[in-house]
Amino acid sequence: MIFGINGTKDNRIFHDPTTIDMKTCEQFRDCLGQEHAIKGALMPDCHLGYTMPIGGVIATKDAVYPSWVGYDIGCGVLAYKTPFLRSEVEGVASRIYSEILRRVPTGFSKNKRPAMGAVKFRDRLTEVGRKIYDDKGGAKQLGTLGGGNHFIEVGYGRGDQVYVVIHSGSRGVGHRIAGHYIALAHPEGKEKEGSYCFHKLGMKQEFHEYLNDCNVMLDFALENRKHMLVQVLDAIAMECADTYEFDETAMINRNHNHVDYDARADWYVHRKGATHAEEGMYGVIPGNMRDGSIITIGRGFEDSLCSSSHGAGRAYSRSKARKELDPLDFKQDMKDVVACSCCADKIDEAPRAYKDFNKVIEEQNGLLFDIVDIVKPIINVKG
Repeated sequence: MIFGINGTKDNRIFHDPTTIDMKTCEQFRDCLGQEHAIKGALMPDCHLGYTMPIGGVIATKDAVYPSWVGYDIGCGVLAYKTPFLRSEVEGVASRIYSEILRRVPTGFSKNKRPAMGAVKFRDRLTEVGRKIYDDKGGAKQLGTLGGGNHFIEVGYGRGDQVYVVIHSGSRGVGHRIAGHYIALAHPEGKEKEGSYCFHKLGMKQEFHEYLNDCNVMLDFALENRKHMLVQVLDAIAMECADTYEFDETAMINRNHNHVDYDARADWYVHRKGATHAEEGMYGVIPGNMRDGSIITIGRGFEDSLCSSSHGAGRAYSRSKARKELDPLDFKQDMKDVVACSCCADKIDEAPRAYKDFNKVIEEQNGLLFDIVDIVKPIINVKG
């Protein structure tokens, strides 16, 4: 369903606003009230975020807001349909799970050596971006998962064809670059929450430098997911086949934290926890550890600024989930996933910490996108 917020600029909410908490609505209003904001949309997985709601999309004229993209620049999801079958994977899922953990660093871990091709991202950054890249060891972070809600999932879709789905972003280097520009945009030069922008006339150099480094981190995040995908495919192949053919063009990759210039409208679209869904564009939306992900094809719906949700959306904050959710319920909910990270210290990622994925998808299916496939998890590795 489509709703609007009265008394603000052109906007749409793809969710019953009576079920959205007041703080999220107020945060969305505040962002739309900014001078350069033109149009906005709020996705059905929305919840309170840093300055701008997660699940928020806002178009601006001649200005970019670093805090509206957020800290994990380029965070997104990659999906790849493999040549393997469910029957091949399920019986060896525990061994594949262990091999993925051996091959892919998680949490704060990095690779021991710089990743192949990492230097090309450093060379494209601004001077300050290169310094951050070196200080944070960006070359060793390429091909690493990170923590929080980032995951590697092996599941099956129609015809029992196995997919690999990976959710990760630009890691510590992207976080630090984002922090630099968030502070630079702040009137006091501090890394503090607030809607502060670079205008391409008033702060021309900062405007272009932020867009440059942001775009480099978008590419870094894609390459990061691709590096992990190859490791996961190799881990599966060790158990299921001697060789396989990797078709890079078959990857579906959609980041959901970015600012994108739309030449047709001559404005900048900020998506924070929202997936680009142009007409005919393939996408992937993860739900939770139990319900898996869906593969979509966009409808290019203009009222949503050609966007859809990026997931199910949190129903519990991480701290509330740790206090209120039961580890036994968590294990019961995950009983059909063969190999997964469902220990008590991951309970803030339990299925019950998220909104009802089916309801979130129902509000968008046939309007913002059409469903192509549904991927049910066999293996889930959490960062």
